[in-house]
Amino acid sequence: MNSDHILVYMQLLQKALARGDSTEHTHRPALQTLIEASIPNLHATNEPKTRERENKPDYIVRKGSTIIGFVEAKDIGKDLNRLLKYLPPGPRLQPHRS
Repeated sequence: MNSDHILVYMQLLQKALARGDSTEHTHRPALQTLIEASIPNLHATNEPKTRERENKPDYIVRKGSTIIGFVEAKDIGKDLNRLLKYLPPGPRLQPHRS
């Protein structure tokens, strides 16, 4: 991924926010494009089909047929700390605080 991908992502977010009616779901296509641009042959499935009704990730990320991660998307400005209760104990990325 290069800085152009991040710039395009930020521009898409700003455009959606400027309309004044955006939600978490509004921003998902831009996020999917950013995820898939990060590494060649990476694919992100939005709202993947699962057997479970609860604890479904917003995206499953695969390289080829191998699942390499899960992404939970939240609307801009939402408190990300409440997501931590869904994660198992252990090392993880933490929300950035400015």
